[in-house]
Order: sequence, then structure tokens, then C-alpha cells
Amino acid sequence: MFQSIPARASVRQGGLTIRVGICAAFFLTVVFSPANLHAQVAAPSSRPAAAPAKGQGSPASSTAVTRTGSTNTSSIDESRIIVTGDELPSAYGAPGAFSKSRFSAITNAYVLPPGAVFAALIYQGDVFSDKPTKSKISQEIEIGLPYRFGIAMENKIENVDSDTVNKSVNFEARWALADWDKIPLNPTLFAEYKIGTEADRVDAYEVRLLLSEELGHGVGWAFNPFLENETSGDRTREWGFAQSIRAPFFLPHERFKAGIEMQYKNKSKKNKRSDPEQSFVIGPSFSFKPTARMSLDIAPLVGATDDAPDVSVYAVFSYVFGGGGGETEGEAPASMRNR
Repeated sequence: MFQSIPARASVRQGGLTIRVGICAAFFLTVVFSPANLHAQVAAPSSRPAAAPAKGQGSPASSTAVTRTGSTNTSSIDESRIIVTGDELPSAYGAPGAFSKSRFSAITNAYVLPPGAVFAALIYQGDVFSDKPTKSKISQEIEIGLPYRFGIAMENKIENVDSDTVNKSVNFEARWALADWDKIPLNPTLFAEYKIGTEADRVDAYEVRLLLSEELGHGVGWAFNPFLENETSGDRTREWGFAQSIRAPFFLPHERFKAGIEMQYKNKSKKNKRSDPEQSFVIGPSFSFKPTARMSLDIAPLVGATDDAPDVSVYAVFSYVFGGGGGETEGEAPASMRNR
């Protein structure tokens, strides 16, 4: 970097040697100071700092060069920082996977951050060997409110044997009992009222308990026991549970997850409570996030009981708007970190 002085130099060059040595020591002290050492390691400068010209090795000149090199190094360091935290705003301290209303294709978890809006298009297809195929499409919008509340509206369309009807319009509300990790399993209460829109209108209500937990770094679990009752007609009653566990693979920021899901349903009518239909399906679960806020969840489940469909396919395409109003915000921008 600096012109070296041969060992055989004459005594007359001693003064110049001392001045160059002082400048070099000052330069190394500034470059390897604690404020700049991290930036040098994380993102080394692509070009070495220019050495002062011969005969201009004064301390003032060396200081100017050093400051310019430090500024360039700082700029490179900021552009190369890799963010490893959640990409979604946190809901009251929850990880991003539990801060977007729906944890997987068949399970829900916790609540949205205040001000966040969750929009989803949900498909469920049940294939039977001895019955017509049944398909359901739902459009859902949910809004996160302060104090760990959330409200939602859902419209459900059903197709059976080429006959399509608007099945119901549903109104939902949920409330988390405490901030994330303050209570084991983070219990959240869920209630839904379904207004039938078919010709023979039948309303129903449903309650769920949403339990969820992060078992390890990126590994999530959700469990939803539920009970649904019709208010008229055959007074069909349905109870059961849905459960999911998933872990991230291959891609950064948990952009791809895989796991296993299962669902059990016990369904009976008012005059046949002792002879219910019992359905249990189980299978793999996949989730892919093309962007930080967009998600596609797919779960092809296989029936394991006589009353269960041969194959039950769930697919959810969702997007989260806004948010960031929870008590624990998402990770700060790279330029603001460590200040």
C-alpha cells in the first residue's frame, strides 16, 4: 500500500521513513477501530484506499483518505446486510407464521396485528367413490383490531353434482386471551354465525378454541377443536378437531414449509345422534410464499374412515395488507439496526 523503504537506505532517508510509518500506524488504527471492524468483515471494500503520493504523507492528508474509505465501506456494509427475521409484522409478539390469521390450509391460529387485513380465497374439494364430488369455494376478509380482537366476513359457495348454490354468509370474531407466549399454547376464542342463503335457509353457529405454539425455530403447531350446530331443520351437529404441524425447508425467510395435517369430524342429525358419520382425513401440507405477504397453502388429504371422502383437497390463496400495530413490531430496517 505504502512504498516500502529498503533496509539498505541511507541515513538521509530516515526522516521520511519515520513520517511514512506514523501515517501508516494512524491509518491502521482508524481502519481497525471497533466502529469499522464489523463493516470491514461483513463487506470488504471492493477497491483499496488510495495511498498518499510520495512527499505528501502528512497526518492531515492520511486522515482525509481514511475517512473517505470508511464512508465507502459503511455504504457497502448497509447494502449487504441480510435480514433473517420475520417478513410479516408481529401480532403482540407472535412469530410471523402466527400473525396472519390462518396457520395452514385447515387450521387457524392466534390473531392479526391491529390494522392488518387478511384476504383469502379458499377451496375444498371432496372426492367420493360412491357419491358425487363436492366442491366449496369461500372468499374471506378479516380485520385485526386492538386488544387482540379480530372480525371477519366469509361468503361460501358450494357445488354438488354440477349444482352450484350460494351456501351461506358467515360472520366471525376471535379474541386472544393474552399476548403471545404469556399463556401456554396461546389460547384464542373463535365464534362464527352462518346465515344460510339457500332456498331452505338453515342458520348455524360454530365455536372453536384456537391453540398454537412454536415448537422450535420455524417449527409451528396448531390445534383447533370445534363444535357446530344448526339452529333449525335437521339440527345437524358437527364436532371434531383439525391439527397441523409444519417446518421450513430449502428457502430463506420460511418461504417454503411442509408438514402434516389431519382432521376429524363427527356429524349427526337430531334423530340419529347415536349413529353419527365419522370422517378422518390425513396427509401432507405445503406452503409457498411468492412474496413476504402472499401465501399459497395446499393440503391433499386421504380418507381413513368409511364415511370420509377418498381424497379431500384444500387450497388457500391469501394476502395480508397493512398491519404493524401490534405491541411487538417486525424487525427494524437494516439501516436502523444496532443504533
